[in-house]
Amino acid sequence: AMSTPRGFSARARLLAALVLLAAGTAAATVPYTGVGKQPGDRRVSEGAVRVTWKEIHPPGCKPANAETARRWCEIDDDGVITVRNPVRFNEVMKLEERRLETMRAHPDAEYNEHELYHLGKQVRAGRAATNALKRATDKFDAAERERLRSPGVKKAPKASGAHKRRVAEIYRCRKDFNPNSEAAAREADTGWGYVCSVSEYRAFNPGTNPEAGSRPNVTDPANGQNAPTRERAPETDQQKCARLRHYKHKYDADTAKGKPKFRRWLANAHAGFAQLEKLRDHATSDGGTGVGKVREVIEERASKAYKAISRELHPDKLASIFNTQAECAKDRVGMTAMLKEQFDRATDLRNCVMKPLRCEAASLHNVRAAHDEL
Repeated sequence: AMSTPRGFSARARLLAALVLLAAGTAAATVPYTGVGKQPGDRRVSEGAVRVTWKEIHPPGCKPANAETARRWCEIDDDGVITVRNPVRFNEVMKLEERRLETMRAHPDAEYNEHELYHLGKQVRAGRAATNALKRATDKFDAAERERLRSPGVKKAPKASGAHKRRVAEIYRCRKDFNPNSEAAAREADTGWGYVCSVSEYRAFNPGTNPEAGSRPNVTDPANGQNAPTRERAPETDQQKCARLRHYKHKYDADTAKGKPKFRRWLANAHAGFAQLEKLRDHATSDGGTGVGKVREVIEERASKAYKAISRELHPDKLASIFNTQAECAKDRVGMTAMLKEQFDRATDLRNCVMKPLRCEAASLHNVRAAHDEL
């Protein structure tokens, strides 16, 4: 009678050991991805990875709707992202990575653990998308090189446009949760990856302004834009000296720090600065400078305006005026300092247009209204 409980206990222990052994063997067959796991080591299946990361998207990407139509990064209903501006996508990623590092180094980081956790997952998703975009671009460029070398393209008439090199413009990227896929193998810190493809491309054209061929190639030195065909009399050294003295008078009249009134007045008096100020506000507003040809035209206008200001007002290019005009030579040091300060401002405005996320130049909208002008 006493042997039955002991025999039952032994059989129970043996059965439990077999169950544990089978569970360990099954767990060993599930690939370890390290995705979406809390602190500690766990083996995560593909289904768990899908549930954890399905709603995690790269920073800056927003669902497509009426307000975000044609945004540089959109999220479809099925989780596919559409990237219309890879350059800005990379800029946002670098900015968010720096923000994550700063938050982790903050003394109060432990109180923001929840925010750090989700931001870290977004950054990892963005890093996976960045890698996939680069792979897609390299693949597209390689295929394009092969196309241009093909006999059919070489024999095609030049008027057909087949000889023009194509560049990727819009990408579509989907998540691949298969742990055995090539995309997942490339992402060690996520265990899954994006698969991107080029959905739209355009013919590469060094002259990015579509209207450049229909207008005369005459540049207005004041604003860098194409000017009317009528000839303008060149400004003499005496006239330029008088204009610079007028600028200096307005500059000295503004005693506020940073010369905000003078900056606003100069934007009204000089078309080149007006152009850069306008493009700066457009570049840093919601929606940015657009994508594709729109952005290229805006960047081209900013570059032309900046080069025109450099030719006209850079202190190193005004030596003849200071050497021949006595009125300007009297205040050469002060006038040179004023021009250098304004040229640095023009450089900052140009950089804001080219790289909106790194813009540090304050907008003129932060300055008081027009009745405060000089």
